[in-house]
Amino acid sequence: MKDMPLPVRLTRSPRRGFTLIELLVVIAIISILTGALMPALIAARGKARLTNCVSNLRQISAAMMLYAQASEEILPVVEFSESQGDAHGTYLHEALDQYLETKKVFKCPTLTAMPGENPHSYAYLCLHAWASYGFNNDTQGVCGQSLARFRRPAGKPMVFCDSLGCHVGLTDNEVLPKSWGGQNRVGGMAICFVDGHVKFVRVNGDGIIALYRCPL
Repeated sequence: MKDMPLPVRLTRSPRRGFTLIELLVVIAIISILTGALMPALIAARGKARLTNCVSNLRQISAAMMLYAQASEEILPVVEFSESQGDAHGTYLHEALDQYLETKKVFKCPTLTAMPGENPHSYAYLCLHAWASYGFNNDTQGVCGQSLARFRRPAGKPMVFCDSLGCHVGLTDNEVLPKSWGGQNRVGGMAICFVDGHVKFVRVNGDGIIALYRCPL
């Protein structure tokens, strides 16, 4: 009987760890990738927040139509917002409460993430408290108006996100008209128009004032 060959023991070479230079290279690559991806991630998050904001306005729009149907086609008599107006003492979220499943639709994710903002993010084009700025609710505002009065309902703002620039990374002051102390840069507003459609509009401060002044 022939002798069986003895098994050969395989020896493993000892593991070699990363050198300091290799670690620094990996860290540098990760930093570069993070820097390249971060703007895209921030833009994607901003777009998602805007989509949520527009969705909120669509639900508010449906509630406004239900309110009008129950009120002989008359729009609510409420304040512009919680920081603008003291003419009526009541607000849009209160008027529409029974027509909405949740009040969360009044919170824009972009605005509520910013300190100092109103607890409810959407303003209503009631111009009773804006007379000192040259506005006239009877001819320009929607507060208490009959739907039958609007000749161009698709072009008349009714409810909108109370932000001039934060959806596009600007402050309100950067978007405000120069005559109001701003820079008149192009911002953006999510707007629900009187006919019920909702749209995100890129517009500067002068353009926003023109939308407010748009006749019925």
